[in-house]
Order: sequence, then structure tokens, then C-alpha cells
Amino acid sequence: MKQWAWLLGLAVVIVVVVLSWDRDASVQDPPVDPRVAEEQARQQRIEQQKSIGLDLIQRGLPEAAFAHYLAQVDVLGDPVVGQGIIAVLNLARTNDVLIGQFVASAYEQGDRLPVTRNRVASWTLTRATDAADAGGFIKATRTAIERGTPADGLYAAFSKGFYGFIEKTGDGDRAAIMDLLGTLRKAPDLADSLRGAYAAAALDGAFIMNDFKTVKAIVDAGVPGYDEAWHAELSEKAMAHLALQEGRPEEAIALFQKHIERVAAWKEPVINPMTGRPVPTEAVLGFNEKRIGDIWGGVPGREAEAAAAYRRARQHYQQALASLDPASPDYAEAARELEAVPAVVQ
Repeated sequence: MKQWAWLLGLAVVIVVVVLSWDRDASVQDPPVDPRVAEEQARQQRIEQQKSIGLDLIQRGLPEAAFAHYLAQVDVLGDPVVGQGIIAVLNLARTNDVLIGQFVASAYEQGDRLPVTRNRVASWTLTRATDAADAGGFIKATRTAIERGTPADGLYAAFSKGFYGFIEKTGDGDRAAIMDLLGTLRKAPDLADSLRGAYAAAALDGAFIMNDFKTVKAIVDAGVPGYDEAWHAELSEKAMAHLALQEGRPEEAIALFQKHIERVAAWKEPVINPMTGRPVPTEAVLGFNEKRIGDIWGGVPGREAEAAAAYRRARQHYQQALASLDPASPDYAEAARELEAVPAVVQ
């Protein structure tokens, strides 16, 4: 009896094992799609080569890292190579000889690696800007344009340098920067948004250089992205400044007064393009009233009009100060401008 029980138990085990084999055989993993397998292998190769490049950078070997990235273009692709080369440039940024070699090589590869070229070009502009090197910025921009870097790929780096230098550098460098800006903003196939952004920068530069004929020409040609009211206001300001330059003070004052009326109707404060911070409307009004006072002050017999304008200017600046944080740089700037307004006895 025990023997039969033992045999029965053995039979049950055999059946269970056989059924398990059948089930395992019927529930197999689906075959891997060859395309998925190929993509997985490609990603593994990319990560492997990226790791090698990163290791070379971390070991402080910029030349080896640069050569590695260029040798692995077919594996990594242009965008990843560009990222790697920017990391190499940052590693070697104090070595002008190496930087010159790397940048020249990247430009030579420009047709094959346009993304890398654009990133390297922008890097060279930013490096000069960060070093407060106006001459280097001009050279880097000129080289980038000559080596085929598209204007849309340079805007961010160029605009940073433009606003960093245009007020602070000498007249020669300023004129060179404006010439380069003129080339960039006239580039073919530039999107309207960027064409408008470049034109706005050109307007800011022309105002700083007191080149109001250029301001008028840009506005008359039309700036994409800005409405009719904006164009009318800029045209009015340009004509006012031109009238003043050409010795027509009363015409200039009439136009500046029209501008003041426009400013008083603003719903939002204007943004100072040099600082990126909003300027209180009252400070803008004070600035323009002070200018009118100065103009009247140069016209014989119009002392009363000058005094009235100065009084209005001081009132506007005082209102601007009341709206600002006394610890802010904008407060300090408005206070300095107020001090420059003559105090007129009532």
C-alpha cells in the first residue's frame, strides 16, 4: 500500500513538471524589434563616447577631448559634439593659443557641423563680453559673420555684448559694433521677430550715438513686431532731436511736449534696455521736462519757460522717488537726475 502511495506521488510530481515545461514553452518573450535593438545599441555607443570625452575633460586634457569629439561625430552627432566642444572651450578658456586653435578648427568644420559652429561662435562673443573686451567682441563677431554663422544663431550672444559695450566703449569701437549690427539685421531669411529685435538694438545704439537720421530711417522703414503707435512715437522723438541738432529749438520743444503727453498716458513703465529694469513713468517725465528746460535756457528771453519746465521736472522726479525703494539702484539714479535739475525759486 505504501509502495502504491509513493508511486502515485511520483506521478503527480512528473505531471506538474511536464505542465510547467509546457507553460514555459508557450509563454516565451516576444522577439525584439530589430529597430529597437539597433536604437538601444546606438544610445549605448553615444553614452560610451560621451563618457570618454567627459573623462578627458575631468582629467584636464582639452586637446585630447577636442580631438575625441571631432573623431566621434558619426556616433555622437552635431548637437552632442557641440555640447562637448563648449565644455572643452570652458576648460581651456584662459589659454588663448588653444582657444584660437579650437575655434579655428570648429569654423573649418562649419559646413559639416553647423550647430557646433554656431555654439562656438556664440561662445567667443560671450567670452569677450565677460572679459569686458570690446575689441575682442568686435573681432569675434566679425569672424563669426565671415565664417558663415547665421544671424539668428548669434542674436543672444551679440545682444548681450552690444548692450554691455555700446554705452561704455569709445567712439571707434562703438561705430564698429553698429556696423556689425547693421550687417546682422539685414541678413536674409531672418525671422521677423529677430529682425525686429536687431532693429530695436540698432535704434538704441543710434540714440546713444545721437545719430537721429539713422533712427528716423529705421523707423520709417518699419520695425517688425511693433505697432503703429510705437512707430509714431519713435518718429516723433527722432524729429525732435533732429530739430534740436539743426538749430530749431522751438520746433524741438513742441515735439518733446507731444512726447511728454504720450508718456503721461503710458499704462506700464518703460523697460530700460541697458539695465533690463523698469523706469518709473514719473522719472521719464522728469527727464523730458528737464530737457525742455535746458533747451529754453539756451533761447534768449525764455528764462520763464525754462524755470517752469525745471519746476515740473523736479516735481516728477520727487514723485518717482516716492514710488521707489530707497535702497534700490533706480532710486539712486533718480536722485542723481533730480540733483542735476536746477532748483528754481518760485
